[in-house]
Amino acid sequence: MNLLARAFYNLEEALEEGESAREQVEVPIEEQDGATALIIQEDDLKGVLKIVVDGYLPRTRHATSMMRRSWIGKITRALLPIDVHFEKAFCIIVIYVPGKVNWDVDNRYYKFIIDAIRFARIIDDDNCQRLSFMVIGGVDPENPRTEIYIVNQPFEEHVFVYKLLKHIIIEGKSSG
Repeated sequence: MNLLARAFYNLEEALEEGESAREQVEVPIEEQDGATALIIQEDDLKGVLKIVVDGYLPRTRHATSMMRRSWIGKITRALLPIDVHFEKAFCIIVIYVPGKVNWDVDNRYYKFIIDAIRFARIIDDDNCQRLSFMVIGGVDPENPRTEIYIVNQPFEEHVFVYKLLKHIIIEGKSSG
């Protein structure tokens, strides 16, 4: 099988997995499923999609197909009750690890998240014209997790990032 045919096959398989996850879950996600999603209603961040996944993203060298299916499944199930679509989106991924580990931002497997929001049809495509993202690291020994914030573009980036960071800091102090 040539490289292009293999890539096409892998894409079809991934899309089918996303559809399968969407079809199999008929009720909103429960806490034990490992992820939740909601639309923030606070004035400063009204309309921002927030997804929280238990655990933190694996390093790229440790990512397996089983991890991929698990992460994509958790996120797509959490997004089932959410009725939102962004033509062009900005995504902030906040990774809380359990200890003070100094990790390189380019060594985490973000593709799980990006594929999941595409499979859930939050975005139509994950090309650079439709999606941009940034990564923030944090430490939470009690509750390691990955938080994903998605907002529709255009917006005033500096204002949004300021408000979101303020929200994360305030929420972190109240929960930790």
